[in-house]
Amino acid sequence: MNFRLPENQIFTLETGAGALPSASKIICKQCSELLPDLSEVTILLPHPQAFALLRQSLFLEAEQSGHSALLLPKIMPLQQFASAHAKSAELRLLSEQERLLVLVNELRRYKTLYGSGSPWLLAENLFHLFDELLVYQVSLPDSVDVFFQQLSEAYQIPADNASLQREARLVLTLWQAWQEHLQNEDSIDCKQELLYQFSSSLENIGTDALIFVLGLYDANTVEQQWLEKLAAQSKLIILRPGNAEADQVLPEKGLCNIESSEDDAFNAFLDACYNWQLAPLKQRIDSFKQHYAESPVLDRLFILGVNEFEQQVQAVALFIRSALADGSKRVGVVCEDRLLARRLRALLERSNIELHDAVGWALSTTYAATVLESWLVCIEQDFPYQALLDLLKSPLFVESEDDEILKLIYRFENDIVLHENIGSGLARYQEAINNRSHRLEHWSHETYSALLELLHGLGETASALKPYLAADFNLLSAIEALLDSLQQLQRTPFLQMDNAADQILGVLTQLKKAASHQTISVNWQEFRNYIKRALENEYFQADQSGQHQVILLNLQQSGLQHFDALVVAAADDRHLPGDSGHLPFFNQSVRRALGLPDKSRLLRLKERLFRDLLAGSQSTLLIWQQENKGEPVAASHWLTALSIFHEQTFGTNLEPQALKQW
Repeated sequence: MNFRLPENQIFTLETGAGALPSASKIICKQCSELLPDLSEVTILLPHPQAFALLRQSLFLEAEQSGHSALLLPKIMPLQQFASAHAKSAELRLLSEQERLLVLVNELRRYKTLYGSGSPWLLAENLFHLFDELLVYQVSLPDSVDVFFQQLSEAYQIPADNASLQREARLVLTLWQAWQEHLQNEDSIDCKQELLYQFSSSLENIGTDALIFVLGLYDANTVEQQWLEKLAAQSKLIILRPGNAEADQVLPEKGLCNIESSEDDAFNAFLDACYNWQLAPLKQRIDSFKQHYAESPVLDRLFILGVNEFEQQVQAVALFIRSALADGSKRVGVVCEDRLLARRLRALLERSNIELHDAVGWALSTTYAATVLESWLVCIEQDFPYQALLDLLKSPLFVESEDDEILKLIYRFENDIVLHENIGSGLARYQEAINNRSHRLEHWSHETYSALLELLHGLGETASALKPYLAADFNLLSAIEALLDSLQQLQRTPFLQMDNAADQILGVLTQLKKAASHQTISVNWQEFRNYIKRALENEYFQADQSGQHQVILLNLQQSGLQHFDALVVAAADDRHLPGDSGHLPFFNQSVRRALGLPDKSRLLRLKERLFRDLLAGSQSTLLIWQQENKGEPVAASHWLTALSIFHEQTFGTNLEPQALKQW
């Protein structure tokens, strides 16, 4: 990011654990005349995970400045600040779900543009591109021929290339159709609302406002332009991360020296290791050897490859327990593998260690979502026994361990499903119950009646949704029927199951609202996928208040964090850095030509976050599963770089011997 601001409005922070203390020092120095009252000061951070750490750091800095008390500044994300000062757009806001329905309808009008592909998946990919075009202020031409020529120069292929023309027509036609729809309906989508908020907020932010922007690793064009305009009318100070690429230099250029502190030496090692473009590996190694006779990372950075999934979970749990036993007050776990994260959480809970999940998990993976899935499977497959039993054993029917209905479920499972060998079919279950009650005297009339009543009630409730299996239908009516069924089939209301169930009902209600504004016809599979996508795109977080010793987060949330001990788990190339986002339209050279971020930019951002994450921890374990189903799994190239640089510089590896032996 190259902000066009005066030098006295941009400060570079220290790296790693020193980032927030150095930020607090700068803030308190710039606001020295206001201390101890910073209530009129605003600090903008990219993510809320660092809010509490910044408050603590400000308290410590104020105390060192001679102030025993401090009125804290307002701390919030950048977009929230713009929204709080913006005018109302006075246009109807389209939800994510509604705009998806709009574009699917448009795509169905232009089916010749994309052939046999799914309009739902294509619509999601198009909106990803449309959002990028907006926030990076990229204008598409009105003429498709001009667009052909523009892409031809970027791709360096002839403008009459069939693939180029197909991609150009699809993007431009749908972009224009989408813009036309918004104009005709006097509507605005969430990204356009955000742009409007940034623009209109400038009029309502006072000229005497004092604003600090802290830890902004990257900014899109709209954000950068907004900050530059804000700086022209208010006192804006940018506190940028300390390892900005322009500041990264090799040791011989003066970054470090042999008398540096331990943290400086550690940072110098990371800089020398990851400055890929400044010098060849051998030159960086020789330069580092001249300044450091001993490894500054040997007892601070550990790299371990394991063979099995469970070994990785056990090793991470052991490292965490050891760190806590050694007095660590703050332990971080960065993991992009949600299956591993959930298994780790369960394992730590056995040791009475609470893992605070700052990421949350997809709503589709919650227990309440599996109950909803069981109900939908029962409808479409005529009550297969496993889905039916999962439904009956859920809190929708069973209120406690002493509930009488458990006896009914037991009789049904053992006598009808297992003994009579019936795997599905409501009518077949009912017939077997009738036959068994006539054959066996020990079956009480109450059991017979209660089971039939239970199955009859399920059949009656499902009957309202059965017609939707056969032919296309109106989406709104199907969502309404599903919501009605969830209210009818249970003894316990669905929303009372848990907080996730309440959130699921909220999502279904949003889908209903979207469908009420956009009439669309779907089949059963499209209906199921629409619900599935909505639940996958929403995240659920358990209510975990208070201070937490062990925190789970992803790499994107790690900016400005520091830990006594840190684990980076699933540190293979698939998860770290991962695929840097799915970019379905245009290759990398075309994206650069248009002014959109390419994969190399996204990878550089992730690498800077990773490098600062390592610098912010006193003890770090980097671990990955090096084999999966008999196939080798490569470690992240970031780990490989650390291993190679250290081995060739000091002749030793970074494996934690005690943990490896275990």
